[in-house]
Amino acid sequence: MRSIEEKIDIPDNRKDDFRREIMNFIGALAIEGKRFEWHTNDRLRRALELKLFEDQKDSIKLKTLVSAVVDKETQEKIDVIKARLIKYFGYNEVSATDVLNYVASIFARGDSKE
Repeated sequence: MRSIEEKIDIPDNRKDDFRREIMNFIGALAIEGKRFEWHTNDRLRRALELKLFEDQKDSIKLKTLVSAVVDKETQEKIDVIKARLIKYFGYNEVSATDVLNYVASIFARGDSKE
């Protein structure tokens, strides 16, 4: 949990407050008869997305996007990401490809720490 909290700059001395905030959010939904889903809390969603991206960034070698030769498994992963950009974030095919190429160029340069 701490590694997730660090993604949204929750200091160590505030981690209990953040965790309590999440529990209160879940409790409030339960009182309303609603079910908690990870993406319904903006801070938690952002932290999880950042953590997931960090954990998975090396599993898909994005720099292969700039190469014309991509193996089938990598292409399938790229297609999944592109489909999510289109479905959930309103990108079209061309702009989703542009975003992925831009991200690939960042990783290829080694600028991902900024």
